[in-house]
Amino acid sequence: MRLLLPALCTILAACTPTLASDLVPGTPAPGFSLPTVEGKVSSLADYRGHPLVLVYWRTAQDRSLQALRDASDSVAGHSQKEARLVSVISGDEDIEVAKAVVKARAVDLTVLIDKERAIFRDYGVVVYPSTFLIDGKGTFFQAIPGCPPTYKSILDSALSGMVGESHGSRPDASAAAGSAIEDKPAAEAARLHGLALTLAQSGMVEQALETVGRAVAADPDSSQSLVLQGFLELETRNPVRALDSFRAALKLDPRDHDACTGVGCALIDTGDFDGAIEFLKTCASTNPCPQVALYELGRAYEAKGEMDAARNMYRTAMEKVVKRQILPAMLGPCQ
Repeated sequence: MRLLLPALCTILAACTPTLASDLVPGTPAPGFSLPTVEGKVSSLADYRGHPLVLVYWRTAQDRSLQALRDASDSVAGHSQKEARLVSVISGDEDIEVAKAVVKARAVDLTVLIDKERAIFRDYGVVVYPSTFLIDGKGTFFQAIPGCPPTYKSILDSALSGMVGESHGSRPDASAAAGSAIEDKPAAEAARLHGLALTLAQSGMVEQALETVGRAVAADPDSSQSLVLQGFLELETRNPVRALDSFRAALKLDPRDHDACTGVGCALIDTGDFDGAIEFLKTCASTNPCPQVALYELGRAYEAKGEMDAARNMYRTAMEKVVKRQILPAMLGPCQ
């Protein structure tokens, strides 16, 4: 079997987060210190003493914009408790577009730039938007994946529970820390996505593929699940189906780096080496975590017989691995 599983392991271990469900309510929230779109720096410590609503969003996604509006209204309703709203965009978003979106909707919030995908990784973002509640002591309270029709009521209830708990009163049962949010497809999709990741990392590829297929069925708008599905299709030697999954992910999120890399991988497996090279060059130049794209670019050159170019790409990929302090074991087969 060719070295697709190592590439998949690299994505899973180095560029892809643990699940949001892995954040345990009542434990310290992962810290962060990130630049804002205004050129300042903001950290979790800055919000000590304030209930915090953290929203990870996409500028071109309607569900993300709706979540920002609802979150802004919800936080405004708790202004007497000095609740704060902070949003996060990935480093590949257009900063000016993000500023314009916020201004056009008259939403008062800080926008952080997650250039190295630190929050994406540490908070386990598996769907856009993703909302995280953190109390005034810096303790993780609850995650809300997606933006279902009941998003605002869920957030209102959770925020009320968090504020009430921090002030000694009993929180609303429906907003208890860590309560499952079972009325949204995104929650089920996130659960299935996490299970598929675990199965893939255990080498149970067929089971992982079946499970991630259920995740996509639960939430067809989850680009992350489509990407995982694509890589698993490659592992089962179905490059055409893999291309369909990767392209569907790119249609949802044109800036999805892993989907971009996946298209290049699939093109190699279909024999379109020139197409793969051109695609992977673009992926590697825009991806803050490019080692997989560079490795696959080397593989494409090798398939064409251009060994000098292949060796150069492999060497560059390993330099990126060392720079990012990725353990060599992460480049081995999933066990």
